[in-house]
Amino acid sequence: MGLIVSSHTRRWPGGCVVWQFHPAMSDAEKATMRQAMDRWQEDDRNVRFLERTTQTSFVEFTPDGDVDNVNRSEVGMVGGRQRLLLEPVNQENNRVRSAQHELGHTLGFHHEQVRCDRDDFVDIDMSKIPLLRFGDYNKQCGDEYRIFGDYDFRSIMHYRPRTTVTTDGSVDITAVDGDDQAVLSAAKRITAGDSAALAKLHGGSAHVYQLSADGQIEKTVRQYIWAPGWTTVTPFRVGPLNFLFRIRAFDGRMHVVRLNLDGSVGETIDNRDWSSDWTSATTYAIGPLNYLYLYKRGNATRHLNRINADGTIGPQAVDSAPIEDGWTSIRHYAIGVNNFLIYANADSGAIRIRRIDWDGSEGEPIQTLSGSAGWTSVEPYIAGGQRYLLLLNSATGALQIQSILDDGRLGTVQDTRDVGAGWSTGQPYRVAGNTYVLLYNQTTGSLRIRRLRANGTLGATTDRRSFSPGWGIAKRYVVGLGTYVVMVDPSP
Repeated sequence: MGLIVSSHTRRWPGGCVVWQFHPAMSDAEKATMRQAMDRWQEDDRNVRFLERTTQTSFVEFTPDGDVDNVNRSEVGMVGGRQRLLLEPVNQENNRVRSAQHELGHTLGFHHEQVRCDRDDFVDIDMSKIPLLRFGDYNKQCGDEYRIFGDYDFRSIMHYRPRTTVTTDGSVDITAVDGDDQAVLSAAKRITAGDSAALAKLHGGSAHVYQLSADGQIEKTVRQYIWAPGWTTVTPFRVGPLNFLFRIRAFDGRMHVVRLNLDGSVGETIDNRDWSSDWTSATTYAIGPLNYLYLYKRGNATRHLNRINADGTIGPQAVDSAPIEDGWTSIRHYAIGVNNFLIYANADSGAIRIRRIDWDGSEGEPIQTLSGSAGWTSVEPYIAGGQRYLLLLNSATGALQIQSILDDGRLGTVQDTRDVGAGWSTGQPYRVAGNTYVLLYNQTTGSLRIRRLRANGTLGATTDRRSFSPGWGIAKRYVVGLGTYVVMVDPSP
């Protein structure tokens, strides 16, 4: 079915290939590339081609001035500008299949005939392959590529037999089984096997991406197939160590996993069955102690647990008497030595702020506000040394930024925008002194990153992508010098 790159960093984030045309591309060559992109997108939702705006990593479709009947492309994403070279389009050859083949390389496919198991299916006399074409035929048996599925004679990534490559004019590839020769010689196409390999290349239910200082998704760190149904994911730090807490609302399964120095998700260090229906989780530190605060929206139950020095969850710190029910978002922020919890109810529009006491428990409310309903993202953040609260309404597209005062209360509204309906996630983050917000539409898969200015207003778009729909969770975290976002599909 396919030979695909092993390294996740060479996979296009979210399966979104960013491209642009070289100015010298003719209209006919542009039409060829568009047809090839459309064909790759026909049967597979795990890849999308997006024309470049501000992205720094992209592929440039370029006419090949060296007319040698050889098209060229890098395998996978290499970072920065990379080129796909296409031989001239003419009346005899519109090169659509060639463009499809080269796009396969760009996506992360090597040639089918260089699979390590190819000798069971085809014969290639490498002594007759010229040095300049050696890489197109030499078997790849190392760790750089992974075989996926059965050998596919029909794949768009498989060469047809030719006599124009070898040094003596003989056929370059023959089938081991003569019955396969006709299939080997037939015109190639994007097969069901190619689509399955592409789904494997960009699949998984949890993806980790590194975020760059200029407000872009820099690269894919890792893709995971997690058990389904994780509804709450919360990164946290204990001393120099970083962890990820996750819990499923439907059955109460809880995990704590390590976060590695490269931002990837490591081993599970805590694994328990708790009661179901936990809808919010946040972590915070009070002095030398770390806490996990859990809340059930349905019956207002909350638990406050200590977090141990090794990242595992310790005993309850205080009793679990209920508070008000209905809160859909609970977030923590700190101002100096003071800590606060902000509660938001998307149904009623109510917002309440409580001071956190020195034993980690919530204190009396210091502010209660009534506002418009529907806030689906409620996230505190820092920009330019000032604290703000970002509120996002998925149904209406309203985005509001409000200042947070030194005493923990909410101040004036700094900015109100209509960013368009459907943005289900708004995740602020800070990297290299700059603050951004990652916006994601769970229904369409659209992703935007916009700058958050120091004066509390929304700035320019710095990145845009087209991901697959369904990512319901996006959480950022910092490990070492890197800033990352983990995106999780919460589907059961």
